[in-house]
Amino acid sequence: MKILKLYAWEGFFGQLVQGLRNQELAVLKTNAYLNGSTCFIWVCAPFLVSLASFATYVLIDDNNVLDVKKVFVSVTLFNIIKQPFTMLPILISNAIQVI
Repeated sequence: MKILKLYAWEGFFGQLVQGLRNQELAVLKTNAYLNGSTCFIWVCAPFLVSLASFATYVLIDDNNVLDVKKVFVSVTLFNIIKQPFTMLPILISNAIQVI
């Protein structure tokens, strides 16, 4: 510190440190946006998968009709795979942080 003050380099090094802090802030902001968007997508994924599955089942053939039995069994199976769907974004986020 004494050398910086002796040669009046405080302004230069202050700008250098501020530039590095701004870069770090930009990286942290991008990481937060990516983490939020992946969490949102993966939370919505089970609903979108079930909606797409029901729509495909009904639209693929005129003889396919949704009844209560098929819907409840399907929703139960979709809820079973909900846990792995919610853990996947955490795994992706942790892998990105490791890299």
